[in-house]
Amino acid sequence: MELSAIAKSLGHDIDCPEASIKKFVIDSRQVVDNSCFFAITGEKCDGHSFIEEALNAGAHLAIGTKRGINNQAHNYICVENIHHAMFKIAAYKRKLSKAKVVAVIGNVGKTTTKEYLKSILSDRYFVSATKGNQNGLIGVPLTILNTPAKCEALVLEIGIDQVGDMKALSSLARPDDALVTSLGSEHLLKLKDEATAVAEELLLCEDVLKRGGQCFLPMWNHWAKSFAEDHVKTYGKKLIAIWLDEYKHIWGAKNIHFKYNQEKNYLKLEGKATHYHLPQPGYHNAKNFALASSYTHEKWAILPSVHMEFSTPDGRTQVCNGINGSRLILDYYNAQEDSVLSALELLKEESKRLNKPSICILGDLLDLGEHEKRIHQRVANRISSLSIETVLLCGPRMKSFVFPLLEPLYKRNNLLWFAESKQIEQGLSHLAAEAVILLKGSRAMHMENVVPFLSRKL
Repeated sequence: MELSAIAKSLGHDIDCPEASIKKFVIDSRQVVDNSCFFAITGEKCDGHSFIEEALNAGAHLAIGTKRGINNQAHNYICVENIHHAMFKIAAYKRKLSKAKVVAVIGNVGKTTTKEYLKSILSDRYFVSATKGNQNGLIGVPLTILNTPAKCEALVLEIGIDQVGDMKALSSLARPDDALVTSLGSEHLLKLKDEATAVAEELLLCEDVLKRGGQCFLPMWNHWAKSFAEDHVKTYGKKLIAIWLDEYKHIWGAKNIHFKYNQEKNYLKLEGKATHYHLPQPGYHNAKNFALASSYTHEKWAILPSVHMEFSTPDGRTQVCNGINGSRLILDYYNAQEDSVLSALELLKEESKRLNKPSICILGDLLDLGEHEKRIHQRVANRISSLSIETVLLCGPRMKSFVFPLLEPLYKRNNLLWFAESKQIEQGLSHLAAEAVILLKGSRAMHMENVVPFLSRKL
C-alpha cells in the first residue's frame, strides 16, 4: 500500500509518498523492511516504547498518539486515536480490494470453519484468511491491511465481546457474504444476555443482505431459523439454509447431502456418493464442514477434495495419542457453553467407538457474568447424563457450581478438584490406561499446562 494512500486516509502529509508499505504490525518483533508499525498502548505495555526498535528493524512508518517523537530518517504520524487510524487505513484498503469477502460469525466454531473454507478454496484460488483468532477490533483491520492485492477470496473471522463491535467491524469489512456457525450465549459479562449477543451477531447478516449478499444459516439453531423465517419474504434466495433430516444427515446448498458417522463420512451430490475426509472428529465439526462446503459449492463451484490439506488450529479439537495409550482430545483454546457441551458429546462418542473409558479434564468457564452459576450447572448435568467415568475439575467456579452436583454420583478417586491447571498433573497418575481424555477450559485457565504431561512418552 502506498504511503501516499495511508497519509491521504489519515489526512496527513508525509515524506517519500511514493514508497510502499508491505506489512502492517502491532508487534515490533514482527517488523520486516517497509513495514508500518502501529504503536498501541495496552494493559501491559506501551507500543510507543518500541517505535525506535521498529524503525531500526526496517519499519518505514510508525503511527502513534504521542507527540514529540522524531526520527529524521523515517516517518512518524501522530493521530488522536490509534484504533480509528487503523480502521481508516483498512477501510481505504478494503475499497481497493477486488477479493470476494466472506465473513464467518457465531458464538462457537468460527476458527475451525474459517480454516475449512480456506482449505477448500485454496485448492483452486488464491485465498487469504484471518490468522489464528485475530478476529476483533485490532485483528480484523490488520487482516484486511495485510491481504495481498492478488487475493481472490478473503475469509474473515469476526468475533465480538461487547455491544457496538459488530456494527464497527461489519462497516469496515463490508463482506459480500456471511456464514453463521451458531448463535447463542457468548461473552455474557459484557453482552449481558443471550438475546443481546445474538442480536449483535446478526447485525452483520442484516448488512450483507441489504448489500445483496447471501447468508448461510444453520437451521438446527433456533436463533438462525427464526432469523431466516423473519427475512425470507424480503430476501428469499439470499438466505441459504443448511438443515438436518430425521436421520441427522446434513443437507446443504444445492442439495449437497452429508452423512456423518464415526468411521466413514459421505458427501452425496446429485445422487452420487463419495467418501470425504472430515478434518476433525465430532458431529459439531461435521455440521460446520457442511456449512463451509455449501458456501464454496454455491459461490465458487468447488467442493472439498479428498486430499484437502488441513492443519488443525492449536487447542481446537486436536486429536492425538497420549500417555499410557490414551487418546487425547485437546480442545482447551476456549470454553463457550455450546462448545463445552459439544466437546463432552465427542468425548463420549470416541470413548464408545474405541471401547475405552472416558476422562474429562475441565477448567472454569469465564466471562459469563451473572449467568456463570446456571451455565456451569448445565455442564454438570451433561457430564452426569453422559456418564463420563472420571472427572477432573479446575478453578473456583468448578468447585462452587459443578463439584457439589457431581460429588454424590462419583467415587472419591473419580472426581477430583484442583485450584489451578498446573496442579492437575498430581491427579493423573492413577488414571486408567488407554482412556479417551478431553482437555477443555477457558483460555485464561491455561489448560494447555497439562498438555506436556498428557503427551509424554513413558
